[in-house]
Amino acid sequence: MGLPRSVPRALAWLALLLVACTAKITAPDASGGGASDTKALGSGGTAGSSGAGATSGAGTNACPASQVSCNGACTNLQTDSAHCGSCTVTCGAGTTCQTGTCQTQCGAGQTSCGGACKTTVSDPQNCGACGHACPNGQFCASGTCAATCPFQPCDTASGPECADTMTNPNHCGGCGAACKSGQSCVQGQCVVACPNGQTACNGACVDLMTSAGSCGTCGVACSAGTPCIGGHCGCPSGQTLCNGACVDLTNDAHHCGACGTTCSGTLVCQGGQCVAGCSGGLTSCAGGCVDINTSSANCGACNQACAAAEQCSAGKCGCPNGGTLCDSACVDAQTNAEHCGSCTTKCGATQTCVAGKCSCPNGQTACGDACVDTKTSNDHCGGCNQPCMGGESCQAGVCKCPAGQTACGNTCVDTTMNDANCGGCGMACANGQTCMAGKCSGAGGVGADGCSGTLATNISLSRIDAFQSVQVGVMLNGAEVTPSARNTDVVAGRETVFRVFVTPGSSFAARDLSARVTVVNGDASDEYFAKKSVSAASTLADAASTFNVTVPPDKITTSTKFHVELVDCGSTAPSGAAVAPRYPTTDDAALGARTTGGLKIVVIPISINNKGPATTDAFYDPFRAYMMAMYPITSISITAGTGITVPPPPNGSGGPDWTQLDWNGALDSMRTKRQADAPAADVYYFGMLMPTDTFQQYCGRGCTAGIGFVTSQNDASRRVAVGIGWSGSQALVTMAHEVGHNHGRNHAPCVPQGGSISGVDPMYPYDGASIGVWGYNAQSKQLVNPSGTTDIMGYCNMQWISDYTYDGLVNRVAAVDGAARVFVNPDVLARWRTLLLDSRGPRWGLPSEALEPPAGAPEVAQVFDDHGDVIDYVTVYRTEVSDIGAASIMVPEPQPGWYAIQVSGSVPHPFAAPVTVTRGF
Repeated sequence: MGLPRSVPRALAWLALLLVACTAKITAPDASGGGASDTKALGSGGTAGSSGAGATSGAGTNACPASQVSCNGACTNLQTDSAHCGSCTVTCGAGTTCQTGTCQTQCGAGQTSCGGACKTTVSDPQNCGACGHACPNGQFCASGTCAATCPFQPCDTASGPECADTMTNPNHCGGCGAACKSGQSCVQGQCVVACPNGQTACNGACVDLMTSAGSCGTCGVACSAGTPCIGGHCGCPSGQTLCNGACVDLTNDAHHCGACGTTCSGTLVCQGGQCVAGCSGGLTSCAGGCVDINTSSANCGACNQACAAAEQCSAGKCGCPNGGTLCDSACVDAQTNAEHCGSCTTKCGATQTCVAGKCSCPNGQTACGDACVDTKTSNDHCGGCNQPCMGGESCQAGVCKCPAGQTACGNTCVDTTMNDANCGGCGMACANGQTCMAGKCSGAGGVGADGCSGTLATNISLSRIDAFQSVQVGVMLNGAEVTPSARNTDVVAGRETVFRVFVTPGSSFAARDLSARVTVVNGDASDEYFAKKSVSAASTLADAASTFNVTVPPDKITTSTKFHVELVDCGSTAPSGAAVAPRYPTTDDAALGARTTGGLKIVVIPISINNKGPATTDAFYDPFRAYMMAMYPITSISITAGTGITVPPPPNGSGGPDWTQLDWNGALDSMRTKRQADAPAADVYYFGMLMPTDTFQQYCGRGCTAGIGFVTSQNDASRRVAVGIGWSGSQALVTMAHEVGHNHGRNHAPCVPQGGSISGVDPMYPYDGASIGVWGYNAQSKQLVNPSGTTDIMGYCNMQWISDYTYDGLVNRVAAVDGAARVFVNPDVLARWRTLLLDSRGPRWGLPSEALEPPAGAPEVAQVFDDHGDVIDYVTVYRTEVSDIGAASIMVPEPQPGWYAIQVSGSVPHPFAAPVTVTRGF
């Protein structure tokens, strides 16, 4: 095989690439076809009319083609709410005109359900979606049914709503303070929400480009009969409206000197007269003589029109006074809050644009689009997305209970009078007792729970699940679920919630019971309990129907045994048989916990344009807490390493185009950084970048949040990932996701509408990337409902971890931590090149500094000589790079005669091609 001898073989691939690149920059004209010199016909006459010099037509003024006259005023029936679809149709309150029909306009956080706006973030009858009702007694919190409310409970006719009064249009600024139909709640204030392309003017949505009542600016009305064209009343200075089009009578060949006067034959229009040819340095464009140095319709060349807001100067289009063109309007990007610093950066409702950056008033912090005081904000206490819950309030940046109260779990209580926490958290009084001055008084029981030691009658223990990050069944219908039959392992050294299910018998009498979990380690035993009133059988879907007993991490070991007892809390136990109130019936059952180990992460700050993330130890605390709550680990270490620097992407119209940031190059620089540092094999490197002041500035046009190598168990050299570093939940999720890739996990099959995802795990067991089973978040002390919750390895919102992903991490963490030393056969050590594959095509990565064993999936590649002939086949090793559909391939150093190499899915790449990645250190 080979290339035709008539073509220089060494240049063939380059020629193909040049053809492809050239094809990308060839564009059709505005009509969708190829370029043409044919002159367009005018609306007031015909081209080529006979006559000595010109022909005349009536030339009547009219509305522009996209507008009609309603009562003498030109309007756009597609967007005018006063004349929607026809001059006689007016949209009512709460609706706007979109595509010629009146449509319900709901506020932010609302959805149109049967024509009515429902607040699906808090409405218990429409929670997360129309018609999705929460079970009785549950709140709708942020679109999910939950037993607790992290915001403000507000009573309504349809049930209690869990409302964020800063954003909820039903309770804007306080319970019951509802916004008008079509309004949104922003920072506790009701504002009008308009569809894209429209602006709120005096409470109504208008199109500033076509509205005669608000032309270009709210309240600027055009005079009677004058249309609004492109945000200007009538035609621009020097132009005349002829049959719906603005023309320059001095140089328009179809309206020369007057509307409808057409120059015939080869005559052209100059100075409003039909003449034989252009003079005075003017150029003929479509039969009209124009100055291409100043003509906005023919700037620099014929048919090169400037945007409506731009001016033509010296043959180039531009905004006056150094402005920036954004959406056909010239703006000052240094001060314009809608286009701050770039066209795509919009400041939040309470932010201002200062020197091209969205800013908050002194003493406030930007959290998303809102400016908040993190010293007093209950939603952002001490930092963004750190809400106070359970009755706590934000005091000097710290969530605290009111004076005289104590935080027990997620709730503030007065331990001097709280029966469930009498004298201290978890110190419950027995049934019939009362907490007074921190002590239980009245008749009581004998246990730590204040209950009797009598086993409950007419009721059975039907199921016991151990919850760490995910649900693990340990008993079902009185029989042990053996470790080999479980969906994943119980991990030693992790906080564990025993979820105890009960089934009452036919003669069971509703009453207060306590579930006691006793854990036994050697000669020591510890009892933990939960009390509740039981009237019906427990169900998996109702977290409040089960006894949920928390056992601290130090009590869960590889040798732990346990038993569970259900006892009565009343002073007199009802008569009846003890059906199955204890598991096991006698003695203790082995928990079967497994040792995994800890997680060590070194964060490498990445500097771009002299910007990078914080490196303080306190900055990493939320990352530690999030990873510890989710991953099957017993400890976590996150420390800062020495930073690296990578180049910014090329500039776009408004500054750096962050969609073109070389993520794969940054990852390759991180790979060589880890190699140079030579840490222990169980250390993961995470490059953290923050190239702009806010996440919104970076991600305004869509963005990549992180990437990482999807590594095999023995590939320590590529335990490397890169992700964003702004404070907030997105950065926490990114680290958990990318470090998951470093643990060999591929993607769960979930991506938002309009997005895409690569590297999906074909073995993922649950549709839509659901987590499949219930979870438990030890950070918030709450069970996680699988309904609407997706796996951390997908791209959707409402993320936690599935038992499938958890089990994969259990095995990888145990394997990595269990390998004290990695022995490598010196015969396989070699010096390798790194070939990067991504949207830029094949390119060489940074050279390795040391001999390495091969790592990755082996595959066969072709080697070419300089004539394009295949002369050899070699084995290369591919490691996938997550989230951008890329790869890093280990290629052997070239031998004499080797010119290029071709791997699967790519074109041949010469060995002599230069390295295009910048070493960041």
